[in-house]
Amino acid sequence: MSVLRFFFSFDGRLSRGGYWLRSLAAMLLFFVIGVCLMAMVAVLLRNSTEISPLVFAPVIVVDFAVYVWALVAVACRRCHDLGVPGRAMLGFGVNSLQLSFRRGTAGPNAFGADPLEKVPA
Repeated sequence: MSVLRFFFSFDGRLSRGGYWLRSLAAMLLFFVIGVCLMAMVAVLLRNSTEISPLVFAPVIVVDFAVYVWALVAVACRRCHDLGVPGRAMLGFGVNSLQLSFRRGTAGPNAFGADPLEKVPA
């Protein structure tokens, strides 16, 4: 599985464990990138008085947008596991407690195979 599919795909289903793993990994990645950016700003500002911290604003905005995209994609796939379309999040048809703790639909549903089913070898 590619990193892009791991975080950014809206297709298929995602178990509770997969949801937690991807959500925490996205949060950690966003945090690490943010800390690195702040460290770069601190180093550049210490060495030069001509560089404005606003130079890094677009990078921070893109970092945040990628983080939000990843969280929405992961939540959408989790909704699919519960048997509802991802847009149910928009109408508050599914809340974060359901995404986090409710077991998904047993067996295949309209969005794909059960992520917890063992595939016969």
